[in-house]
Amino acid sequence: MPKFTYEEICKATGGRIVNFDGSATELSVCCVESISTDTRTIEKGALFIALKGERFNGHRFCQAAADKGATLFLVSEHLSMPASIPFILVADTTVALGDIARFYRRRLGCKVIGVTGSVGKTSTRRMIESVFEKSMKTYATVANNNNEIGLPLTILSAPEDVELIILEMGMRLKGEISYLTHIALPDIAVISHVGVAHIERLGSKKAILEAKLEICEGLINEKMLVINGDDTMLTEYLFQFRHRSWSQLGVAVTNASEENEILAALSANESVKLCSVNYLEDGTDFTVDYRSSKDNQSLRCRLNVVGQHQVKNALLAILCAMHLQIPAASIIDGLARLSVLDGRGKLIKMDQYSIYDDAYNAGPESMTASFESLKQWAPNARRVAAIGGMLELGDYAEAFHYESGVAAAKSGLSLIVVCGPNKNAFLNGVLSVSEDIEVILCEDKMDVLNVLADSLKPGDALLIKASHSFGFDTLAKELVDKLNEKNAESEAGE
Repeated sequence: MPKFTYEEICKATGGRIVNFDGSATELSVCCVESISTDTRTIEKGALFIALKGERFNGHRFCQAAADKGATLFLVSEHLSMPASIPFILVADTTVALGDIARFYRRRLGCKVIGVTGSVGKTSTRRMIESVFEKSMKTYATVANNNNEIGLPLTILSAPEDVELIILEMGMRLKGEISYLTHIALPDIAVISHVGVAHIERLGSKKAILEAKLEICEGLINEKMLVINGDDTMLTEYLFQFRHRSWSQLGVAVTNASEENEILAALSANESVKLCSVNYLEDGTDFTVDYRSSKDNQSLRCRLNVVGQHQVKNALLAILCAMHLQIPAASIIDGLARLSVLDGRGKLIKMDQYSIYDDAYNAGPESMTASFESLKQWAPNARRVAAIGGMLELGDYAEAFHYESGVAAAKSGLSLIVVCGPNKNAFLNGVLSVSEDIEVILCEDKMDVLNVLADSLKPGDALLIKASHSFGFDTLAKELVDKLNEKNAESEAGE
């Protein structure tokens, strides 16, 4: 954790120091050893920032922070302060946290890559980190620390000798990414995909697209924007967009037949094109061509996940790395080494069953992509899907669940086990394509678990997919345990 003088914190936040008896010179000498917003992790000599939200107020814990060794406080409610302890008074401590993070980002002088998108941003961020980590000292967002608190804390946690920070930027409302990007000040901004996540809050896909493009507002230095060229709405919007806040554009495409038209229309400076792809039982092999005014290269790559959407994410990572002149061998090695997180396309092979665990979260686009990924992974197996609902779709929820049912049926599934408030809409979508597909409607996750344990047949390939709130992220493990238990009982009875 970096050190900051009291003077630096005052300048970064515009705050006023109170209860400090030293001189102006001492203000520029006295330092905090670390920064904390949580008394459970506070260290001696720390600056404690008392964050305040709708459901919490860190000002209530200032005395506890002092007892644990905090020596300076950043507050917006001075009455909460223990007597005689120096503090810096600001209007909003959350904004002040961002101000300090921006100050530190500038002090570091490293490269920053910002990543956003309706789907795929976490996978893309992890791929970017992996392709760079052998060539540059990198630091990246952990878990989902991608909001107005998590992003600044990520920057402030970066070591002082870091060369590249990769920051994920999430949003639920317009203006949130604008706020984050003005803290991060990225050299490269990546937009993985624009979908309908949070349409309940923003009202239209166009509004979501405009909110994602806010990431470009904070671009500095080379001002590079990297996009998914297969996203038609995004490419068409950029073609008409007059107020460009980027200087260079990189485009990743998987549709080779449309590549030249897309790149010419957008005046792309760099591109990565998918040339071939082969989906295997344990991952994906693919080749790409990279083009720029300075270099043309072909790369043969490997991923430990299956699905064209994952390949698209990899293309974005490749483009970022090639732009910053990372050797092709390091890029190939980075993608091949990347582990798969539970619930994010993890492939689980059992003696009699195969499970494609993509249950971390779900939206209409990722749901359709998962159906296709299961088909690509297990083209000759009887394919089964365990489906929960998709959230934050507002008035569009029923229509999107219907469309997902259509996509499920067209992907060639044999059995679908589904729960959630819009399960009937999903069923109707399936029936609109085929009445021969077995669909079992369930009440909740436990009902789904029991149905799967009774319905799966040897050789089946199962997809697990749902929004996070449905708790399907533990379903794969619970099902594996239940099937193993069932198999043990069967063997004992023989």
